Amino acid sequence: MLALTATATPEVTADICQSLGIDNETTISTGFARDNLFFSVVKEENRDQFLMRYIEKNKQESGIIYAATRKDVDLLYQRLQKAGIQVGRYHAGMNEGERSFMQDQFIQDDLSVMVATSAFGMGIDKSNVRYVIHYQTPKNMESYYQEAGRAGRDGLDSECILLYSPQDMQVQRFLIEQSHPDPERKEEELKKLNKMKGYSFTEGCLQAFILRYFGDANPEDCGHCENCTDQRHSMDVTTEAQMVLSCMIRMGERFGKTLISQVLTGSRNKKIEEFGFGRLSTYGIMKHQTAKEVADFIDFLTAKQYIEMTGGQYPVLKVTHSGKEVLMGQKQVYRKERKQVAALTMDNVLFEQLRHVRKELASAENVAPFIIFSDVTLKDMAAKLPQTKDQLLDVKGVGQQKLERYGQAFMESIQAYVAEHPEAAHIPQPKEKSRKNGGIPTHLESYQLYREGKAIKDIATARSLSIVTIESHIIKCAEEGLEIDWNQIFSEAAYQQIIETANRLGADKLKPLKEALSEETSYFMIKAALVKARTEE
Repeated sequence: MLALTATATPEVTADICQSLGIDNETTISTGFARDNLFFSVVKEENRDQFLMRYIEKNKQESGIIYAATRKDVDLLYQRLQKAGIQVGRYHAGMNEGERSFMQDQFIQDDLSVMVATSAFGMGIDKSNVRYVIHYQTPKNMESYYQEAGRAGRDGLDSECILLYSPQDMQVQRFLIEQSHPDPERKEEELKKLNKMKGYSFTEGCLQAFILRYFGDANPEDCGHCENCTDQRHSMDVTTEAQMVLSCMIRMGERFGKTLISQVLTGSRNKKIEEFGFGRLSTYGIMKHQTAKEVADFIDFLTAKQYIEMTGGQYPVLKVTHSGKEVLMGQKQVYRKERKQVAALTMDNVLFEQLRHVRKELASAENVAPFIIFSDVTLKDMAAKLPQTKDQLLDVKGVGQQKLERYGQAFMESIQAYVAEHPEAAHIPQPKEKSRKNGGIPTHLESYQLYREGKAIKDIATARSLSIVTIESHIIKCAEEGLEIDWNQIFSEAAYQQIIETANRLGADKLKPLKEALSEETSYFMIKAALVKARTEE
């Protein structure tokens, strides 16, 4: 008997083994880390606005948006459709024919986005999903990681984004209380929900949080999730927070955000007149903003736990202990700048042309595009520029049979591109055996700018990426044997200090090295020094 599962906690694994009589000695865990997935949580801004910016920026990429209810799926589907996005939908309220049609369109790349409930995804064989967005917070980490894990199955960098809202927790808590009459089971499910809340608010590495949940006692920080790379500036919004909290208390902490935001912005609706809120000192104190902007700010304060929501069908807002500290001037409130949305892949004319060739071949044979070649293969082609059959055979994922069947069409497209862009043929190529995940990521684009003499900070700005991401690109290029000017990264003295410390403490984990070295020594310097030492051995 062979029992397989993708996302099981240690407790669930123990239950499975006990039920099936499996010994610990015959239990194998290959780990839960997916290094090509980039996790982030959006909780300090309007999620609808973020979603539209993100989809618009990545409209050429395949993605899945998970929503909690059929109603939300339908609303998002209509909104994206009106915005001109090639979008489909999938939920149990649709008939089987509609669901199958939408699913096939998505797999064939005729639709770039699928909005769906959790009913979508099981058994879906689509490797080039570049992002998975959860429009609401799922009820537990198992559901979240299983659904998020449908991104990047071809090994290329992909994003997993959770759009957090305090109301989600209220909805999920209500559903748990209604669905589980057994008190013990209910308590267990509520604990899992609280873990999701913990994930949404942790300031540590998001991937490490997930790995700990699934039983990894001491995971390394991933270095590429939002929390590991976020360098946005924070703005002091203490005064605005005090305005909101003061208004809530003056209104008796008996209302929701809609009425509170209307009072703060000086609305003249009938309900405000009936309650006499127009006479409050906080009435109209934020009239320079719209009621929608103030409502979004209230959501931010709720997400940061300065405000709490009561239970029930019509929850009201109350000031928490932390909120009272803000009112008394004992605590300041900071809000990060709006998240900048970057394209998942840089504009690559040749890659898009190869995608078009693949789509035409797939349509002619009535198969999914990835059956012809995966995105990994197309990116490798776009980087290597093969113009002969022998060169094309060196591309990852190209065998003799596919070469004979499809090779000519792709070579003709590449030859035409090189004829128009002769300078492209001079981009340095990485060593085949040192590539991670079998594909060519965007690090070569960063390397070309680096070779032109641009600073890492300037490359990050030019590419709308974080400095940490560009640093990881430089490290990867060094590992692949490309020329790096080490003197720009560290002095000889700093290098010797890092290597001596690594020899003393070991180089398996970076955190002990960082703590043992001076504050000026960054993780990037440590990684670079270790790579330099390995390449010079």
